[in-house]
Amino acid sequence: MKLITLVFIIVMPTIIISQSSSPPNQDRSWDVDNMHINDEFTFLDSDLWVINPNSVGQEIYQSNLIQIDQSGTGTLNLIMRKVQLPDGTFKYFSGGVTTGDHTNQKGFNNPFGYYEIRCKTPKGKGLWPAFWLYSRDPYDCNCIDPLTGQMERRVEEIDILENPDMGNPNSNPEWNTDNYLGYNWHNSNENCEIYSKSSEVVGQAAMPHEILIPNSNTTDSYHTYALEWLPGVLIFYFDDTPVAHSFYNSNIPKCNRKEIIITNQVQHNGNIYSPDSEGKITPNESIFSIDYLRVYRLKFDGININSRIYNQSDLDLFDFNLKKSITINPTSNIVLPVNSKITLRATDKITIQKNFLIPLGSEFRAIVHKAPPIQLGPAY
Repeated sequence: MKLITLVFIIVMPTIIISQSSSPPNQDRSWDVDNMHINDEFTFLDSDLWVINPNSVGQEIYQSNLIQIDQSGTGTLNLIMRKVQLPDGTFKYFSGGVTTGDHTNQKGFNNPFGYYEIRCKTPKGKGLWPAFWLYSRDPYDCNCIDPLTGQMERRVEEIDILENPDMGNPNSNPEWNTDNYLGYNWHNSNENCEIYSKSSEVVGQAAMPHEILIPNSNTTDSYHTYALEWLPGVLIFYFDDTPVAHSFYNSNIPKCNRKEIIITNQVQHNGNIYSPDSEGKITPNESIFSIDYLRVYRLKFDGININSRIYNQSDLDLFDFNLKKSITINPTSNIVLPVNSKITLRATDKITIQKNFLIPLGSEFRAIVHKAPPIQLGPAY
């Protein structure tokens, strides 16, 4: 059973429960019938994806290195290929896709929501497979802060998955990719020409940018990497398990004009992540395989409703839309079914007054957060 931390604020006999989290398959607040993106990669959807135009290291992105494997249920393969030049140096060619920047309105308005990828990462020194959200254009960085209602100028990035490999057996084990998950976010405030990493502070502790997950074998088997991103909320997941979170940090990205980028890039700028200079460790070819990409949105129909749950039937028939408030005040005991997973969400508060029982083996989450904007333009 997953251990969940709930924050209880006691006011007289009433209990107010604050934010926690759950992935979509455990949280019926996510709209599975009206997903923002559900790409199984049975073909490369040209209405959604374009070749990634910019290079992080010195790799060159090429369309022929973006391939669809149709032998199974569909897989997007992003290929890195190493070519030795006549002078003995190497050049790297890579596959990378993006939903596009402000000049390509096909998918740039990617909203607050739950982003999930199922993939198998490549192994080899200098490789840097990644799944990230980005607002690329400094002239497009004006946004309304959904927590304050104020206009801000920000360039932002959220790295849901970064899996760099130094390829050095003497380095720390997390840098050998098999058990490693990297995640972080960056932003700039006010001056959009200055782009910098945020302080990423959670309480009094700095938020880690990477985590070691023993026996995860990310290069040998498929895993899911996900992000729940809502106003003031970031929660990172590995295989449906939350591994890190931040709540109401001022540096959490606020602008939901984001492009989605998936790359099999190479770091080639002379740092410790770069391919080896003699070409002995970095493979001649590597493949970053993506099984699917899914982006979920919240159900909003009850956003202005103050909902009350009086009995078991009320809970059984609950629609799990985001509410203004939820009050559980039963006249007799409400008991969650054994081994069930129930999540309630509201923008203002969730109140449990009495007679609410959670049996061993069940999971209950009460999540309180601001509502994300609903109208985001044609891509939403």
